[in-house]
Parts: sequence; structure tokens; C-alpha cells
Amino acid sequence: MPKLVDRDSYKKQMLNASFKVLAEKGYAYPMRQIASTLGVSTGTLYHYFPNKRFLFEQLSEHIVRKNLQKSFGRIASVTSRSERATILIDILIEDNEELTALVLLSVDYARIVPRKEMSEFFRKFLDEYIKKLSQLLEITEEMSRLIVSAADGILLHNWINRDRACLLQCLYLLRDMVLVYLEHSVDGHLIANTAREW
Repeated sequence: MPKLVDRDSYKKQMLNASFKVLAEKGYAYPMRQIASTLGVSTGTLYHYFPNKRFLFEQLSEHIVRKNLQKSFGRIASVTSRSERATILIDILIEDNEELTALVLLSVDYARIVPRKEMSEFFRKFLDEYIKKLSQLLEITEEMSRLIVSAADGILLHNWINRDRACLLQCLYLLRDMVLVYLEHSVDGHLIANTAREW
């Protein structure tokens, strides 16, 4: 009797395992080697992911969607924007290793894949993430971009520094900056007098 496989579950398992391999080895690691490391045939890997670019895009979306689901799950009943911001920073701290690996892998991908080919994926992917963050915190997309850029920079800095105390200090400072912004904004926009004071 043939073995029944839950294709979606199997694909997620392969995404998680592939992410670990690529996070350690880098984007240039060959598909054949990825398959070998995963203990699957090259044909099986190509069946689910026709090329490495598709694999990278799928695993990036998988990691970010998982992070967004976790975020939405934790703040579903929270009405305070300040409490939401604090929860999001807490999740960033909890998931910092996985998110750092994704940022590093994204930089590696960006170095190897021609800019023209990668721009559409990143634009769509980042725009979706920015919109979700804007909705979660009820802020402008511009502010969301700034927060994401700062968080990415902090994660990269920590990867270089390897100093957890510094990571926490920087993320808490980012949280405090966001909290001040939220206190002095209406509908995501800074109140005019506050903007002049800054």
C-alpha cells in the first residue's frame, strides 16, 4: 500500500529544514547539497521547489507569516497601541535568532540574485509586512518602514557583536522610541506641535 503524505505538512517541514541549512551555509549552497543534507532526493526537493529562488521566496514568506500569526495571536485582544508595540518587541526578542538568520540570508540572496529579478519579490513581500505592521500599531506605513529598518539593523549589529545585553538594550530603546511616537501621534501622524519640538 502506498505511503500517504500530507503534502502541505511535508512542504512546511522541508521549508523549516531548508531554512536551517541555508541559514548556516548561505544562499549559494547548491540545491543538490540541500537535498542531501535534508535526506531527500533532489527530485523530491525540485518537485516542491522548482529552483532555489522559489525555495528562498517560499521560506521567507513562511517565516514572516509565522511571525505575523504569532503577533496577531498575542495582540488580538489588546487595544492599547503601546501594549501592542511592547508585545511586538518581545516577540522580536524571542525570535531574534530566526529573524537574524532571515535578514542575513536575505542579504546573501540580494548579493547573488540580479537586482532586477529580486526587486519585485522583495517589494511585494516588504509592502505586505509593512501594511500588517501599520495595521497592528495603527501607524503610517512610513513609520512602519522605519521600525522594520531599525529592527533589521539591530539584528545585523547583534550578529556582528554577539552581545545579548546590547541586543536587548537596543530593542528596548527602539520600543521606547515607538512608545513616544505613539503617545504623540493621532491616526499614526505626529501632532503638529510635537513634531516642531522634536
